[in-house]
Parts: sequence; C-alpha cells; structure tokens
Amino acid sequence: MTDLSFRKYFKLRRENMGLMFESDFFNIFNRANYSLGSLGNASLTVGSGNFGSVGSASNPRNVQFGLKFNF
Repeated sequence: MTDLSFRKYFKLRRENMGLMFESDFFNIFNRANYSLGSLGNASLTVGSGNFGSVGSASNPRNVQFGLKFNF
C-alpha cells in the first residue's frame, strides 16, 4: 500500500492567524492487498482444500480532506 499526504499553510494578514489545508490519500494506487483468510481457516499445505484461496482484501482507496484555522 502507498499513502500520500499534502499540507499547505496559508498565512492570513490579521495578527498571528493562519489557515492550513490538508489532504490524505490512503492506498492511492488502489491496489488489492489480499490475505489468506483468518489464521484458523487458512492452510498453507498443498494438499489442503483451501490452499491458496483468498480470504479477504484490505480497504480500497480512501481520501480525506481537512481545513484548520489557527489563531
């Protein structure tokens, strides 16, 4: 998984005030990260019936934005 964050700080003209814009991107390339299921059910034995079966995938792309006012 690849995550990315951007932050931009804007200084306001009034006294010591500022505004910060931030954005976070989680799993930015939206790649599927598979797991072999729960450890109780997954079997890595070649003769097993569920050998190599995909149990689940991790979260898809997630984006969040924020705006912070500092005074």
